[in-house]
Amino acid sequence: KLAILKDRASKRCSLDHVFDIVDVRYEKDGSAFWLKLGLRQGDIGTEVEPMDLAHLSGLLDRDPLSNPTGPGESVRSDKPSPDQLEAACELAMQVHENTMPRSDAMAKLFGEQGIKESTASVLLNNYRCLATGTEIRSPMSAEGMAIFADSVIAIEGTSALPKVISAITGFIHYARRQWKYEAHGMQVLLRRLQADEELSAKLEAIETAFAEEDADFRDNGTPSTVRREVWARGPQHAAFRRRLFRRWKDACSVHGSACNGQLIASHIVAWSLDESLRGDPDNGLLLSVPLDSLFDRGLISFDNDGVLVRSRKLDAGTAKHFGVVSDLRLEWNRITRRARDRIMLNLKRHRECHSAAHGYTV
Repeated sequence: KLAILKDRASKRCSLDHVFDIVDVRYEKDGSAFWLKLGLRQGDIGTEVEPMDLAHLSGLLDRDPLSNPTGPGESVRSDKPSPDQLEAACELAMQVHENTMPRSDAMAKLFGEQGIKESTASVLLNNYRCLATGTEIRSPMSAEGMAIFADSVIAIEGTSALPKVISAITGFIHYARRQWKYEAHGMQVLLRRLQADEELSAKLEAIETAFAEEDADFRDNGTPSTVRREVWARGPQHAAFRRRLFRRWKDACSVHGSACNGQLIASHIVAWSLDESLRGDPDNGLLLSVPLDSLFDRGLISFDNDGVLVRSRKLDAGTAKHFGVVSDLRLEWNRITRRARDRIMLNLKRHRECHSAAHGYTV
């Protein structure tokens, strides 16, 4: 966000007096709001876009920095939580894809997620920069940037890596130039992304070497062994996996246990059936190795209430050895209602895909 001095008589703006809006504070009675301005050096260096401020209506009497004044109200933090950042990712993606007005996303981040408006604006801008490869110039924690980078790569695939790397490299250079700040956390993230880019190139070379086998994939829709292995080891799946671990708090979606780290990022709708869902966390569950093996083969699924249902082909002995007992269900309480509703739609597709061959009973 920028502030530019304007001459009242000529109504012309002075590009010699451009400031960053560092923070916004509101009078509790809604009579005014105050801008904290920071001096800029050099050119303006930002895009300008119109913005509908209608979402501010009714909000000016609420001070986002004040202490809670009533039941259910909370302090709006300068540092969003991982859950808030994941929610911001979804909204920012919709803004970037022009499926949601920016003003609506701002209102949701402020009203539903409890994120300060100045912070919400930075989050939306930084996501756009990552998705387009534009130099990032607004401060953000390395943890938050990693969450945003995972979101972009998981959804768009490895083709997004150069853009994400360019945006973060730009931020590191800008931080050094403007703030004399080394951004060590960002440098660690950048090195990981650069390693992912190198890995992606090697995996692509393997795919090319096995082009004939990959032709089988294109002809009959069945993933080749090579393609499966390439996907499972690629940066897009790694980003998808990290998003599921964050969403389910490093624990199995069913057992609620870390299972000694033996957890699989399992696709609900098979990755070979719908490319658009490959990196979508709403198309994934974090399952223990035994449950993932059964789920992947359609020997178990989950109904609309999240209750585990069994295939008629799953014999009692196998169920016992794999830990499939009565009353197993997804722990919906660990995720948002919105995520639950979207996961349920994909679980319906999973059951439909396998029901003809398996049939399910509780």
